[in-house]
Amino acid sequence: MPASSRHHLSTSPPAFREEFFRNTSRQWIFNETDRLNERYVKFRPTELQRIAGEVVQQDYCPDSTKFAEGGFNKVFLLRANNGREEIARIPTPIAGPPHYTTASEVATRNFLRSVLKLPVPEVLAYSTTSNNPVGAEYILMERVKGESLSSRWLSLTTDETKDIMKQIADIERKIFDFYFPTYGSLYHKKDLNGET
Repeated sequence: MPASSRHHLSTSPPAFREEFFRNTSRQWIFNETDRLNERYVKFRPTELQRIAGEVVQQDYCPDSTKFAEGGFNKVFLLRANNGREEIARIPTPIAGPPHYTTASEVATRNFLRSVLKLPVPEVLAYSTTSNNPVGAEYILMERVKGESLSSRWLSLTTDETKDIMKQIADIERKIFDFYFPTYGSLYHKKDLNGET
């Protein structure tokens, strides 16, 4: 999302902006109202900022920016007074089955990071239910600093492109070489409440 279209919210004093809840990055030719409603998520930004602050040993993350959004998640950058930054992902209603989508994303990220040792941002906190102070499911994770590949892709040399493609292929090989005895999604046992 271009910086000019990012929406900024500083909640000191508390302020709520509708742009945080609704889709602001896309338009539809047909049934636009329906498509926008499918992606509308009402939540409590100040509670998200409070929880994000606790994760980095601060009282609060006073600075919050809508960083990106796609069809399935809204992504926010939260910055604490000590400079620590976190990314918050809030799924939209069409992301998938409530609870299970967030639970599986967390377990999959943790598996990729801890078992396969892939460079995946660390999950710092999450909730698989909207029955929480934020009022929505969320994932808080570390922000990985750096430049996006898409911003550099056209200026890369052939050798740099080959090196990046090899790195991507190596990551995919690690994933595809891992043997899973069954098909399905990954979950942490604690997120299934006795389900199998």
